Amino acid sequence: MNQPFFPIQKPLIIVGTISTSYGVKAAYSNHLPIDLIEYRLDSILLELDFEEGIVALQRSLQERSLPVLLTIRSKKEGGMLELSDCERSELFEKFFPYVDCVDLEWQEYSKISTIYSLYKNGGKKIILSIHSLSEFIDLNKLIASLPDIKLLDPDFVKVAVRIENLGQLKQLTELFFSYPKIPWSLMGIGEFSHLSRIVLSALGSRLVYGYIDKPAALGQPSVLDLKENFQRLGIIAKNQSLPQAL
Repeated sequence: MNQPFFPIQKPLIIVGTISTSYGVKAAYSNHLPIDLIEYRLDSILLELDFEEGIVALQRSLQERSLPVLLTIRSKKEGGMLELSDCERSELFEKFFPYVDCVDLEWQEYSKISTIYSLYKNGGKKIILSIHSLSEFIDLNKLIASLPDIKLLDPDFVKVAVRIENLGQLKQLTELFFSYPKIPWSLMGIGEFSHLSRIVLSALGSRLVYGYIDKPAALGQPSVLDLKENFQRLGIIAKNQSLPQAL
C-alpha cells in the first residue's frame, strides 16, 4: 500500500469531508480541488452493515492516492454513531494502518490518550480538535489549556465554534496574533461559517473544510464553493492545479 504524500508544508490545506457511502464513491471518481480527504466514519457507518462496512472501507482506503484523515466523532462532540469509548478506540486501532491523519478531541483526551500515542508514535499527523457546537467558546478556558495542548505537540489545533456575530469572529481571529506559534485551524459553525473560513484562512488557518457529499457541520460549504470563493479573493491562485482523482 503506497502512502500518499501529506502536504504538511502547505500554508492552506483544503479538506474534503465525506459523510456517506455515496461520498466514498464520489471521491474516487471525480477530480476534486482538495489536498486531504476526511472520512467521517461515525456518519459513513450509519448506512452500512457495521462489520462488513469496516472491511469494505479498509479495502477502499488501500487504493487511496490522496492522504486521508480519519474522524470518529463521539456523541458528546456531535458524532452520529452510538459507540462506547471502548468501541470507538477499537475503530481507531482498526483503521490506523489505512489512514494518514487522525482527528482526536481535546475534551475526550483522557479516554483516548492511548490512541493519541498510537498515532503519534506511528508517524501519523494529528489534529487535536476543540468544539463548541451550540454557542461561542469560552476563550479563557481554551487559553488556559494551551500549555497542556502544546506538550502533546499536535500537528494542528482545530477550533470549530458556533459564531453568531462579527464580534465573536473578531475574538477568534485574535488567537492568531496572541499565540502565533500554535498551528491553528480555526472555523465557524452556523450563519458565519462561510465568512469565517474566508477570513480565518486568509489570516493563516492551516486547514479549511468543505463537504464532498453533504455538510458535516451546520453551514459547511462544498469544496467547489471553497475553491470558487478562494480563487476569486486571491487566497489560492486561479491557475492552481488540482490534485489527481482518487
